[in-house]
Amino acid sequence: MLDKVEKRIVKLKLAGHPNRVVCDRTGWSMSRISRFVQRAREAGLIPPRGVQTRSVQITTALAQLGCRRGSIQQTLDTLPKDVRWWVIQSLPEGSSVAEFIAAVLVDTYYDEQATKKSHK
Repeated sequence: MLDKVEKRIVKLKLAGHPNRVVCDRTGWSMSRISRFVQRAREAGLIPPRGVQTRSVQITTALAQLGCRRGSIQQTLDTLPKDVRWWVIQSLPEGSSVAEFIAAVLVDTYYDEQATKKSHK
């Protein structure tokens, strides 16, 4: 079972951070990080070198466009109050804000695609 720091290391590595960043953020030495990462790879907790997780692929693609991932919390915090309350009141029971935003994005995408096709 992983302790709190080890879970954080796995999360940082899955997000694509190099060992030096993981070292700086955890206070562990480079050699200790390297040994743990190797064991975590052998256990299947971290993919082999060169295999990018979907999360890393998305972060990389966004960075190439000069964009960043952001967070749902940041998004909610910056919305006007009336929009924020609309989001909260529009959530289907048992769903998350992330699921709701994803559904709105998918609907908007398909509406946009249908509009493009009708103008051709």
